[in-house]
Amino acid sequence: MLSEAVCTLIRGPGEAVLAVSRPLNWNDLGLPGGSVEAGDGDLSLDRDAALRNAAARELREECGLQIDPHALHPVFVRNVGERRVTTFAPRGAVDLSTVRLGVGEEGRVCWSTPREVCAGTYGAYNLALFEALEAQSAAP
Repeated sequence: MLSEAVCTLIRGPGEAVLAVSRPLNWNDLGLPGGSVEAGDGDLSLDRDAALRNAAARELREECGLQIDPHALHPVFVRNVGERRVTTFAPRGAVDLSTVRLGVGEEGRVCWSTPREVCAGTYGAYNLALFEALEAQSAAP
């Protein structure tokens, strides 16, 4: 059985996306996210709620961004090894004033480009995500 993981695509100014680094490599950037934990909810009872809760928690823990889990909606899902990863994006505008840019326990938090997050550890997943979103936006 696949374990569940989440990440969230937060768009910033211009083409920028909110990114976090691996703790030991500040240049290895990806989208904020991680594993679903027990406190996020029971996946067998309400999978969608547990995933949204996990995405909101990871944003808060890694970036300081406070967002209502109900404001998040899934935009991409793909299996990566033994994990099913669901990417969320917010519905509507997000108050970015609480984002903690800089270096902390989780690594570096910064505004990055899609190209940079596609070069990191989860680059293949991120590339597929951005390609899928581009195809969706180009669809009639």
